[in-house]
Amino acid sequence: MSLYFLLAFQFVSPVLAGIALIRYLQDTMTRLLTELCGNKTRAEFWVKVCASLLVITPLFLVLLAAQSPLQCDADAIACLEITVRETVARTFLGILLTLGAVTFAVSRYIDAPLRADLTEPDAQKNVV
Repeated sequence: MSLYFLLAFQFVSPVLAGIALIRYLQDTMTRLLTELCGNKTRAEFWVKVCASLLVITPLFLVLLAAQSPLQCDADAIACLEITVRETVARTFLGILLTLGAVTFAVSRYIDAPLRADLTEPDAQKNVV
């Protein structure tokens, strides 16, 4: 494997993984956020923010923590394998962190109306 191919792999694979996940989640996320935000314009803004994070975070982690292929000799297969493994691992870690953060943030707003709906009948019973 060429060192330059591995370097391109480090830049392209996190971006492609993020884009694939964005395409998978975009319709569902848009519908959910439209309901939570109240209109489509606000929802589209937050979908774009989430999409940006799903691309930037894995790429950032790969560039920050994965071994650079430029540090490997051309014949060092073990070094090249470690580079590929670290790139894939950091990509998945970035996706998991981003999805976890988005899920946590959205779940706080989904739970709030449900809690209000559940507590309102009790409050009305005490008044009557």
